[in-house]
Amino acid sequence: LERIAKLMKADRDKNFVAKNDKGVTVNRWNTVGFLASSAASNESGYISVKVARGLGMVAFDTQARI
Repeated sequence: LERIAKLMKADRDKNFVAKNDKGVTVNRWNTVGFLASSAASNESGYISVKVARGLGMVAFDTQARI
């Protein structure tokens, strides 16, 4: 877990977009995505989305769509 956290932190620090070309704050991390399980409960799905969005992740999907 430490290795994963370090690699995620390094990628986020390198690729995080705080403002767009117009100077508007966007707080995006476009180089990573998040895939959640469709078998998870509503509560765990909710917290997964909150964590991903809190980190600035834009790409979020579940296997239910696949």
